[in-house]
Amino acid sequence: MRQMLLAPVLLMSSLLTLLLTACNDGNDRPRPEPVAPSSLTIAPTAVPEGGPGEMSRLRFRATMTEPQPEPVLVRYNTEADSAIADVDFLPAQGEVAIPAGELVAEISVEIFGNAEDESAKTLRLNFAVEGNAVPTSTSEWAPLPMMMPPVTRPSTRSPIRGACSAPILSITPTAAA
Repeated sequence: MRQMLLAPVLLMSSLLTLLLTACNDGNDRPRPEPVAPSSLTIAPTAVPEGGPGEMSRLRFRATMTEPQPEPVLVRYNTEADSAIADVDFLPAQGEVAIPAGELVAEISVEIFGNAEDESAKTLRLNFAVEGNAVPTSTSEWAPLPMMMPPVTRPSTRSPIRGACSAPILSITPTAAA
């Protein structure tokens, strides 16, 4: 009778040992404490449009509040608003990674220069985040610089919809004498 009672106990003990051995990754160090998610914000930077035939880059800066132990991935795509794709800017989509321990990554959108006197135009950058970061929004409006008479200082008025207030530099090319 005693053997009948010990058999299930020995079987359970063997199964438990087998299970613990199979699930052990060989690392006896304790697992690291979970890290609080970072807040992630994306904001455009100002750039002059340039003259006819010139290209410039409108840059968006993806910034986290706290470094993370693993990379954070930002997937993005552009969307036309008053700016026209393939006329005012090259449509863009892709992804950038903010490396582990870092706080910043940059996204670039190519814009076309021209000689037209025109009002500011905007485009939208839509994005999604993978990793231990929480975005403050899922899209960001950005102004495309406009052609205007020459200026001697950056404008502090912003045609951006939303909370961004990056100064816009406008430069008019002059004809060679």
